[in-house]
Amino acid sequence: MSEQGDPAGTSEPAAQPTYDPGPDFKEKVKAVLDELGLLGGAPEPEPAAAPRAKRKTLREEEFDMEGAVEKVLAKMSTKEPAKAPEPAAEPEAAPGPPPKKRRLQTAIWGD
Repeated sequence: MSEQGDPAGTSEPAAQPTYDPGPDFKEKVKAVLDELGLLGGAPEPEPAAAPRAKRKTLREEEFDMEGAVEKVLAKMSTKEPAKAPEPAAEPEAAPGPPPKKRRLQTAIWGD
């Protein structure tokens, strides 16, 4: 279709939305790179590295974990009282001899 105007005879062009350039990402990127010291600015001094502690062996780590587990179990046992064991359920009695074949057939298929 060609744009010939409104049928009512008004010849005003439709209002075009104005262009919105949005936020200036280049400025934001420059600001972040400046903070990191990657644009040639003075980089922030890195914190002094603490002397490394001696690494633990697997046995030492396992011992620490056992201690932590024991602490948690001790706290859990003090918070919840011991539950009384459930009374033993009586074993069910055997249903008796199996039903005859004919009774099964009638129960499944009917007469």
